[in-house]
Amino acid sequence: MNQTFALPDTFAAANKAGVESAIAFANLMFAGMERYTPLTVNAARDTFDEVATAAKHLVAVKTPQELSELQAGLAQPAIDRSVAYAREAYDIAASNQRALIKHFDAQVADLNKNLASMLDGATKNAPAGSEMAFAAIKQVMGAANAAYESVNKATLQAADLAENNLKAAAEFGGKTVAAAKAKKGA
Repeated sequence: MNQTFALPDTFAAANKAGVESAIAFANLMFAGMERYTPLTVNAARDTFDEVATAAKHLVAVKTPQELSELQAGLAQPAIDRSVAYAREAYDIAASNQRALIKHFDAQVADLNKNLASMLDGATKNAPAGSEMAFAAIKQVMGAANAAYESVNKATLQAADLAENNLKAAAEFGGKTVAAAKAKKGA
């Protein structure tokens, strides 16, 4: 193939791949929003309904004892709803994060493959004595890939830690509320 015509084809292919990647990224983001929006709207609707019901009960309160009972009855559902919302929102975010990481990993792999191919082609057509320059470029690429893998691994570990912390907090909150109920009942 003529090198003069190969270069524009390479750039055209790279541009096409870039557009396809941007569209795939946007689709991933919209998929996350499509899952998060109903969660938020439903949570707002449920909260509004519960506040409206609580307001109706509040105006019917006649004694401090009734007020105390009303307050106690409102706390637990609000806590449960908040924990469930946080858990579902986190699940959506974690799922989106995994999809984005998978997308970017594929993009990095394609980029590395294309760069290596271009570098091999350039090495074959390079003048004698330029081997050290190409070796240095390959070494830099290897170091950049290692750095990417290290950051990627740290990001995944941080996501796992956050997920474990959220689960522990939800479990602790449930145990705390159950203990408070048991103490109140005693």
